[in-house]
Amino acid sequence: VLIKDINFNNPHRAHIDILTDISFENIKDKFNVSNFVELHLNWLKALSVSELNKRFYTELSNWFFWTMDTCQLSKDNTVKDNVMFGIRMVTRIIFDWFIKEKGLVSEKVFDKQTYLDLLKPEYKEQGDLYYKVVLQNLFFGCLSKPMDRREFVSQTNFQGKNKSYDVNNLFRYAKYLNNPQDIVNMFKNIPFLNGGLFECTDDKRAGKYIDCFSDNDSRNFLKIPDDIFFLENEKTVDLSAHFDGNKSYKNAKVRGLFPILNSYKFTIDETTPVEEEIALDPELLGRVFENLLAAHNPETKTTARKSTGSYYTPREIVDYMCEQSLINYLKTKVEHLNIDNLENKLAELLSYSESHSFSNFEVDELIKAVNEVKILDPACGSGAFPMGLLHKLVHLLSKLDPNNEKWKAEQLKNIQDPTVRQEMEEKFENNDLNYGRKLFLIQNCIFGVDIQPMATQISRLRFFISLIVDEKTDRSKPNMGILALPNLETKFVAANTLIDLPQNNLFSTFPTIVQLREELESVRADHFRANSSRKKQEIQNRDDDIRLRIKQESITMGATFESAAKLADWSPYDKDKSSDWFNPKWMFNVDEFDIIIGNPPYIAYTDMNNELGLEYTAKIRKAYPEISGKADYCVWWFRKAHDTLKEGCGAGLVGTNTISQTNSRKSGLDYIVDNDGIIFDAVSSQVWS
Repeated sequence: VLIKDINFNNPHRAHIDILTDISFENIKDKFNVSNFVELHLNWLKALSVSELNKRFYTELSNWFFWTMDTCQLSKDNTVKDNVMFGIRMVTRIIFDWFIKEKGLVSEKVFDKQTYLDLLKPEYKEQGDLYYKVVLQNLFFGCLSKPMDRREFVSQTNFQGKNKSYDVNNLFRYAKYLNNPQDIVNMFKNIPFLNGGLFECTDDKRAGKYIDCFSDNDSRNFLKIPDDIFFLENEKTVDLSAHFDGNKSYKNAKVRGLFPILNSYKFTIDETTPVEEEIALDPELLGRVFENLLAAHNPETKTTARKSTGSYYTPREIVDYMCEQSLINYLKTKVEHLNIDNLENKLAELLSYSESHSFSNFEVDELIKAVNEVKILDPACGSGAFPMGLLHKLVHLLSKLDPNNEKWKAEQLKNIQDPTVRQEMEEKFENNDLNYGRKLFLIQNCIFGVDIQPMATQISRLRFFISLIVDEKTDRSKPNMGILALPNLETKFVAANTLIDLPQNNLFSTFPTIVQLREELESVRADHFRANSSRKKQEIQNRDDDIRLRIKQESITMGATFESAAKLADWSPYDKDKSSDWFNPKWMFNVDEFDIIIGNPPYIAYTDMNNELGLEYTAKIRKAYPEISGKADYCVWWFRKAHDTLKEGCGAGLVGTNTISQTNSRKSGLDYIVDNDGIIFDAVSSQVWS
């Protein structure tokens, strides 16, 4: 357990609070300790990251539901739209708060007096302009726009409309500002990040205002009081309606988001099982948002009042499952080498020791195996398992190849285009060694699916933070030396994992359709690297065109209009839409996976119709008619994993204890064993918190 980076000249408030909490006088008075054992136990409690996380989640969830009750965040002010807007807003803010730790965003951005000084005198008392004037301009006009091209939207009109009204990455709200240049100056040292997180979702030409980034008052329906961000002193509000009428929430304490965030120390390094910093890391971000996402879950219809963390997999379980999955995969890839004590050597390789016991040739084979691995989390949520595997693989590569020479050669060997090759060389040379490891693991090896679009966005966010950690800042270089983040829309997709694309066999066999699909794969590979709005739009237009041609060709070849339309209508770039089918070849260009890992939803068979809906339950029963009507929901996920795995490879899934009992066992584990599957490890009971 670590308390790191204490600034003795100007200590962070969270550090002061922690040191006060563990002081002998405080512990003695609070817990009446009488011996060293009691003192030690209470120190451990005071330093518990788990307790810190719970406290933060309580504060943030109270703030979130207060925000839902206080603000108008959508045109029709519906619960669903407000929740999605609220989660998107707080996701962006907390991402910026994390990168503030790296010095990429100034403290002034979150300072009330700085904001008020920007405003004309007549607007200083309005009390609801901070989100528009500062945060929206930060998100859409700054972080999604190259540093040398930031400017305000033109005030020139043509045929009654502002000529750039539909350009979503230009600064707005000049009418409220003393001097619009002050905004430009405040943001001038913040690098362009790309990555999609800060792309405005408005389609103004189509009349679609979701982020509502508009100077047009008749279009801008947002009402977000400044107190939501700045209120220092706690006030009491009634949040019981969000918690099943629980009376303990009738007098819930709330305060502004920034005072909450300022009360905690944030770190951009994710904690490992052997080193735990007393601070909030991006893993906590996943836990928080998985709970908030339960405020509107189209799959389970669970509400936030039932969201206690039980849906989030504890870190130690993620670590164990990731390690076992990798050991099993690597064993199958190098077993032909007849390495003595292979399993023990792999366990040593994945441990946090500094040594390994493999020869140079064996190292080459292991690195090749890592480069080839395809990993899927079929219910990724906020990315706990994909992130766990990314950390394990990076750690493994750092031990096998400390200078990145072999890994770099593996990435470059098939690149013929000199421009792309030079670009990749620079990514290795100009950043921390782990950056090159992470970037290409993310690009080639790790994939996630979730039915909730917002969950996949949070997964992407965690991967963005993970990359930024290892980027080197150099203020003498363009964009401060920060490489634009990749686009991960084709790595984490929103889709219904259990339902395949109708008539997929038809789509997979006709040569013309296969050729078009290969064109689509090439376009989506280009999108991963695209770093300008213009380039991304060009790629998306090409993607749209190819999918339309696939639709037309499919109908000609005998596909039903419905099936062809499903294939053509799915776009990975629509951030708020979830596909009602999933097919790994069409979505990821992967036929089968080497590792499938995750914690899919838990629903008893008696509750499936009620929680999933009659139509959806009927669909999955039709897709797997041999599964018993009395099997729990997790059985479908075990079967899907079995059917999507490459031969000889393995899945690691969390399930309810009924997976080993009666009808669920017959339809799940027994079926898998009867169809050439092997259960190589199982934990029959696990305490869940």
